[in-house]
Amino acid sequence: MEALARAFARGSGPQSAEQLAKFVELPMDAVEDHLGVLVKGEILAATSGGQGYVFTRPLEKLTVADVASTFRKQLSLPPRIDLREERTLAQLIE
Repeated sequence: MEALARAFARGSGPQSAEQLAKFVELPMDAVEDHLGVLVKGEILAATSGGQGYVFTRPLEKLTVADVASTFRKQLSLPPRIDLREERTLAQLIE
């Protein structure tokens, strides 16, 4: 998530699953699974034409809690982060 946020903040445009997998050094299937969770949770949107993924809201409007809550809900995970976390993704990458 941080890698995507940094690329988005730099104005790099949509980031592909391949670019993100290479950056975070994880297998492509794992990255695609995570991206799917974030798309279903409306944190990310896939671009038309398959160019990659973009955030659905400005980074200043998305909090760490938004992302954690999305994973928790989509994957039925127990809370491991304070869902009252108010830092935005923009603040996280500063």
